[in-house]
Order: sequence, then C-alpha cells, then structure tokens
Amino acid sequence: MAKKRGGRASRGRSPARQEKKPWDLSAWIAAVCLAIAVLGAGLAVDSGAEASFDAPKRLTALLFIGLAAAALSFSRWRSPFARAKLSSPRSLCLLLAGGALVWALCAAFLSPHRILALDATRAMLLYALLLPIGASRALARGGRFLLGAFLAVAAINAVISILQARGLYQPFVLRTDFGSRESTGGFVGNVGYLAVALALAAVCALALLLSSRRLLLRMAAGGGALLFAGGLLVNRNLTSLTALLAGSAILLFTIRGRRAFLPAAGLALALALAAVAYTPMRLRIRESISFARAGDWNRVLTYRVGPWKAAMAMTRNGRSSDTAPVPSARSTSHTG
Repeated sequence: MAKKRGGRASRGRSPARQEKKPWDLSAWIAAVCLAIAVLGAGLAVDSGAEASFDAPKRLTALLFIGLAAAALSFSRWRSPFARAKLSSPRSLCLLLAGGALVWALCAAFLSPHRILALDATRAMLLYALLLPIGASRALARGGRFLLGAFLAVAAINAVISILQARGLYQPFVLRTDFGSRESTGGFVGNVGYLAVALALAAVCALALLLSSRRLLLRMAAGGGALLFAGGLLVNRNLTSLTALLAGSAILLFTIRGRRAFLPAAGLALALALAAVAYTPMRLRIRESISFARAGDWNRVLTYRVGPWKAAMAMTRNGRSSDTAPVPSARSTSHTG
C-alpha cells in the first residue's frame, strides 16, 4: 500500500514537472523579425542603386529591428530591475546605459551639424535596441533559430567569396583600387565586414562542434568551421584571423579549462600552416611585415590612419568653426 501511495504521489507530481511554459507569440514574431534583419544585412543587394550594398541592408536592418522591439513590447516579460538595489550591477548597468543615451542626445542637439548628427543618432538608437533585445528572456527560445539564420548567411557568403577569389563566379561588376582582394566580399560587399562575420561564425560553429551530442549537427558544424576558415583565407584579412584565433582559444579554455592548451596550440598551428600554404595569404603577410619594417604604419593598418586624422579634424572643426578645413583621407577602406 505504501508503494501504491508513493506511486500515486509521484504520478501526481509528474505533470507539474512536465508543465510547459506558455507559447509567446510576440517573442517568436520578434525572433522572426531579427532573423529577417540578419538575412537582409547579409544578402540584400540592389544592383541598380548607387549604394548597391549599404542602402538595402541599412533599410532592412533598421526596419525589422524596430518591428522586433515593437513585438517584444507586447510579450510577457518581467523587469530584471524590479527588486534590484541601486548599488547592484543591474542598476549600475541601467544607469550607465541611460547616461550614455542622454550624453549622445545632448551631443547630437548641440552639434554644429545638427541635421547630420540627428540623422546618425536615430539610426544609432535603433541599432542600440539590439542589446536589450538580445539579452531579453523572451528570445531565449529563439536563440537557436537566430543562430541558424546567421550561420546560413555566413555560409552562403563564404561560398560566394571563395568562388569570386577563384574567378569562377562574379555576381557583381565591381571597380576596385586595391587589387582583387576587394572583389571577394560576396553579398556583404565589404571584405572587412564579411571577414569579421566569418570569424564570428567560425567560433560559433566550433562551439556547436564541441558542445553538441548529435552526430549530424557536429558534422555540419565541423564542415561549416572549415568553410568559414576558407573564406577568411581567400579574403586575406589578418585582423579577422587574429579574432578567430583569440575567440577559439577563449572558447576552448572556457569549455575544457587547462586541458585546452594543446587543442588551442594545435588550432593556432593549423591556421599558421594554412596561411603559409595559401600563396596569396603568404604574400599578404610578407607585405605587411615589409611595411612594418619600413615604418609605413598607414599601409600596415590598411589606410586607417587617414580616416582617423579626418575624424580628429572634424572634431576640431566642431570646437572652433564650421569653416575650418578638413584634410582629405587617402582611403576609407576597411579591409583588415
């Protein structure tokens, strides 16, 4: 009889354990909107426009980020600051974020170029919504869906970039001033932006490979990691290769602790051997070393010194007068 009562009690508790949380339609609408924003940022192109890449990507991203934020406003959520003390990390983060927002708005309204500043601030505020949206509990279930969308976009662009580098497929006719490396940006357009996305995608694929228990998913993640690394090599982007190495090392040490030393060293060795074996990448490394020895840091940093000087001149212009001359930059390329 005791066993029967125990069995009945256990059966009475089992439905409570298996009780599922209510399906949140608003959260899933927000997740779908964010997925469309990711797809648009990586694939949207208007070949008939002057800004073939920037204009459609900006429009798609800003529109669907705003729609995602609007959808989440109707979601079931609980304020994380309800019982937090003023000195708690949550409250401090909220105060710092609010202070940064007020500071940015004051800078835009007090700028001598108010129209341009307010236009940039509007876009910045919409992009800033990604931080609370991504950290919201409402999107906890949609995280895998968004990750899949990001990895799919990265895979498509990696394939297109490799085909462009091999001269097998050119979906766009591009005029470049710095050689063939500028024409391997896929549907992203800018090879530097694509390389950063591929580095992040490679780290995500490595995380799936190490954490997943499904054989098929692990095989797909391993193949994706190799594909993303190949896309980085054909783009010859040293900055993103360094980011891939650093991100992978952090991931390995987080998962395996001290046992990650040998896998991290092996990964670094594999990337170094791949860079040496790929002739264009090897020439790129030699070129950067020769520029560094000659002290030509502007070319080592892929002409980023010019835009920084222009930004400093614009800052001085805002402090003094609107008619102060602004030196022209040699290039604004961000290829890494």
